[in-house]
Amino acid sequence: MSDGMVSNYIVDIIQDKQGYIWMASESGLCKFDGKDFTIYNIGNSAIGSNAQNVLYYNEADNTVWVGTQRDGISIFDCEKQTFITNGVPDMITRDVTDLSPAADGGIWITHYHLGIDYYDNKTKEVTHYWAKDIKGLSGNFWCATDDGKGHLYVGLHKGGLAVIDIQKQTAKVYQHNPEDPYSLPNNTVRCIFISKTNAIWIGTDKGLALFNPHKEQFITFQNQQENPNTLLSNQINDIGESRDGKLWVCAHMGGVSILDLNDNVFTSPENMHFQNIRVTNDLHGISSPNAKCFLQDSFGNIWLGNYRGGVDFLSYNQPVFQTLAYNTLKDGTLTDKQVWGIALDNKSRIWLGGENGIAIFSADMKYQKILSLANKANPHTHVSTIFKDKNGILWLGLYKDGILTCDPSTEKITRIELEDKKADICCFYEENNKIWIGTQNGLYSYQNGKIAEEKGINEQLTDIMIHGIQRDRQGKLWLGTFGKGLIVFSPEGKRTMRFDTSNGMGSNAVNSLYIDSKGSLWAATRAGIAHISDTSNPKLEIYNHNQGLIDENVRSIIEDEKGNIWLSTNGGIAQWKSDEKRFLNYTWHQGVPRGDFMDGSVCKDKNGYLFFGSQNGACYFNPEQRHTDSSCKNYRSQKLW
Repeated sequence: MSDGMVSNYIVDIIQDKQGYIWMASESGLCKFDGKDFTIYNIGNSAIGSNAQNVLYYNEADNTVWVGTQRDGISIFDCEKQTFITNGVPDMITRDVTDLSPAADGGIWITHYHLGIDYYDNKTKEVTHYWAKDIKGLSGNFWCATDDGKGHLYVGLHKGGLAVIDIQKQTAKVYQHNPEDPYSLPNNTVRCIFISKTNAIWIGTDKGLALFNPHKEQFITFQNQQENPNTLLSNQINDIGESRDGKLWVCAHMGGVSILDLNDNVFTSPENMHFQNIRVTNDLHGISSPNAKCFLQDSFGNIWLGNYRGGVDFLSYNQPVFQTLAYNTLKDGTLTDKQVWGIALDNKSRIWLGGENGIAIFSADMKYQKILSLANKANPHTHVSTIFKDKNGILWLGLYKDGILTCDPSTEKITRIELEDKKADICCFYEENNKIWIGTQNGLYSYQNGKIAEEKGINEQLTDIMIHGIQRDRQGKLWLGTFGKGLIVFSPEGKRTMRFDTSNGMGSNAVNSLYIDSKGSLWAATRAGIAHISDTSNPKLEIYNHNQGLIDENVRSIIEDEKGNIWLSTNGGIAQWKSDEKRFLNYTWHQGVPRGDFMDGSVCKDKNGYLFFGSQNGACYFNPEQRHTDSSCKNYRSQKLW
């Protein structure tokens, strides 16, 4: 509310043809012009009541109708910018629970008590449909939807679903029958929606139902706690359809469940896969579990009204930073899995190293499968690093469990035998026919089918925990250690230099190493970046908070297609602006996963997309599409979201 919203308890949202967004609450009405709010209440306007139930934009005369709880309908004239307090005086009663379009251009006015009114937009006359006069109809009414075929579908409070033959003024009522699995799931119907394909969806207090009027049967979809792909909860407040053919279901004490009508076949609930948006503290969730109403505006943006949480705004444009949908059910909640190692195979598939398994995604970022390491690895290990060699074979470095290789074409997994059965693998590097292996217990190599310890090098190390390996253009071997900084060896294997905190390093803990296309060396450390632009004459440059880096624990570094340097930190993702000598930071505000990223967990695909592994999934983006301004305004509760 501090941004000017009338209330955090939003009950309905609409858009007029001028593009303004209108929001109804139980404390008044507000209009949003994209920047500012204008509030209308009984204290500053001629609106009839602050306690509102429903909004309707009447395109016939460019007016906004406000249905109130007990004070009739107030009509706002968008041309004159004035209210008519009692806009429809001749109604059955003054409580209004729903306003919906009639097939002939009129408006259906649903009342909780007594019945339903029809408003003729041409004659401005009202026709009453008293419940007592319609054969088979009785009770209290929440909503009404015209099917365009002479029927009005009416949702009753504890009375089921009534289908009224408008011409005959008769009603057939469908109610829940516990003995019939194809009956209505519950007798309180709060919303009715007919999709673009004429599918009839019914929202009840015990689930969502798809009604087949020919068979007079209902297929019910309900929350199943053990299945994260079902409805978030069973009390359905609103149903809408976005232009891309997705059904949006607003649920009380759950959030929003989305069903792609293009992908799902209406056969059984088991075949339905709902994408769920819950309450979270970041841009991936909504602000309240009490999702009340849905709107897609003329620009394609989604607006979700929440009862207690204000309004959530979902931009039509895909966020620049996205996360691969690699999830797990933990303590009843769907959460993103940790991603340690990450690599691409020769078919541009993305391989994510997780706990005792690997997730495989297609080149277009679609989830394909989990490749289990059961019976191949210690059940308590994870894939710390993944490396693709020149033959396309993937090397899997395991946490305290040695090395596996995988042929992506066959998915055959083979163990590389090491003397140390509990070797903790940190990194790989390949040159010629040799693969260097950095471990927590020194440097090893693989050549001609055999693993060997690099004793000559290890004996010269003051710290044997190897977290990075690179060979520069002069043939020198650079090792990043966890506790003694950078150690440099001549092409012959003799130690020649060392860089640590005694001679310029900000930290002795190196997380990973990278050499860019110009031959410059970049060391990701726990105190920023150590950069050596010319390895033939090494001189350290340290980049950290002094250049704007918001978190100095740098985990991995990579170069994009244009030669720009990107890095992951424990605070998000950053770009190094070499010409300006400063960092651009991107955090969860821009869609980057919260939490720590992983050492050396980064790769780039053939289209220029960058991938970074984190404890909350794999973040990916195209640097060409990033925002130049790393700040963004977020709205939720007190603000729009």
